[in-house]
Amino acid sequence: MKTLFVHIGTPKTGTTSIQHLLCRNRSLLEKQGYCYPDFSDLYPGYSTSANGRFLVQQIPESDGVDSLLEEKRRYKEGMERVIALFSLYDHVILSNEAIFRATYKRRSDLWEQLKDAGQQYGFSVKVIIFLRRQDQYAASLYNQNVKVNTRTHGAGLQKTWKQYITPPCPKERSFDYYERLESIRAVLGKDAMIVRRFDKKYFYKDSLQAEFLHLIGLEYTDEYQQKLSQINQSLPGNTLEIMRLLNEIESLDEDERTFFRHALYQDAELSSRYYKTCMFSKEETKEFLARYEEGNRRIAEEYLGDGEPLFDDTIADLPKYERRNEYMIDDVIRFTALCTTMLMRENNKLRKEHETLKNKMMHPAKTIWSKLRS
Repeated sequence: MKTLFVHIGTPKTGTTSIQHLLCRNRSLLEKQGYCYPDFSDLYPGYSTSANGRFLVQQIPESDGVDSLLEEKRRYKEGMERVIALFSLYDHVILSNEAIFRATYKRRSDLWEQLKDAGQQYGFSVKVIIFLRRQDQYAASLYNQNVKVNTRTHGAGLQKTWKQYITPPCPKERSFDYYERLESIRAVLGKDAMIVRRFDKKYFYKDSLQAEFLHLIGLEYTDEYQQKLSQINQSLPGNTLEIMRLLNEIESLDEDERTFFRHALYQDAELSSRYYKTCMFSKEETKEFLARYEEGNRRIAEEYLGDGEPLFDDTIADLPKYERRNEYMIDDVIRFTALCTTMLMRENNKLRKEHETLKNKMMHPAKTIWSKLRS
């Protein structure tokens, strides 16, 4: 039977890496009967690799646009394309981690809609979801939100970690994985759900990419192209705090924020070398995980059934991050030096380009003759 694979994350479980793999290998996938379609025209301005955005995309209110009707139109158009693709391929893959959060409430009807479409047009729906231990997920999500400054996407992130994680945390409900899985199972059934740990120890051939392809029925071979550089790099400790403080400057545009973020990336390794920390203390980690202990146990038993706990309960022996620490001044100095160096290099590059252009304008005949000879 034809299959629609819907990869929904969760957030911070290598979703971007998987999407890049699928994008870079579309032709290879298609030869094997799998299609990872490009639907970027349905959501201009967003990542082109996350092709499942149309399933849950929220359209902002604007003059002359009924946001709800526009959301329904884009969903309808996207699904019409998916259905058409099944005439060419046995399997279609959609991926977007926003589905995980959006289907809590705003798009809680998505699973019913996909089920109905599958019954009508003859395809089954398989939901792929990776789970990461809740404390690690919370810290990583906070890191991501500070980096991208989510005030541009809704509720902003100028908050400190303490302000962010103190109940009621806006993301708190998304940490209850069992509730999330049960809401999907109630509609699609357990057989439609592919649940895996986000832990290299459990990956097929020790690779997230190999694991994902294996889950959909493919083998990860040397034919697949995968960018080896780190995707979606995190900012540790003080570098993240500096980025958070920069978020408070409302006048910074995205280009300026990207410039500062790249400088912080360069400092990240040294920063974590001297001051390696966790966002939670050991006791806070234990307390936080205790909230989800029962749900995690049930997931391990009902969805995995391998006799092992859902997550390794080892807690890193690291101090809790403190904003007022002795290493902050070092990071500020390095950050300032890196910003200055980046600007100097850009100025030198522009100066050389200006000199080259100036010489060409002063000696037009020589420039034309050089072009003719080449």
